[in-house]
Amino acid sequence: MKALFIITTALFCLSCNADEVAIAYPSDPQAGYSIVSVEGVWPRRISVLKIAREEFTTYVKREFDCLNSRVRYLGSSNNPELFSQNQEDKYSSPANITLLTSILFSKTCKGFVAASR
Repeated sequence: MKALFIITTALFCLSCNADEVAIAYPSDPQAGYSIVSVEGVWPRRISVLKIAREEFTTYVKREFDCLNSRVRYLGSSNNPELFSQNQEDKYSSPANITLLTSILFSKTCKGFVAASR
């Protein structure tokens, strides 16, 4: 079982720096939503979400606790390389607090929740 977890983790991390993964977010049809990166090891994963609108593009960074189904906001920026740490939330929230965080949780923790049980 431990070997299966390690293999699953290794295979998933090979795609961590792959191209953006588009996600459907019906509550905001005017914007394009995509996950541009997922980093970290189970159970803590960090994802960067790109929100592209006609007027601007913004990036939002969140930390997911895949084991406890929690999420913590880490900041936003118009440049994916420049996140200010003074924007970080001190505490985490349930991952299903909004439709968007619920979608992101399932994409960010995919393959890790099942492998941990």
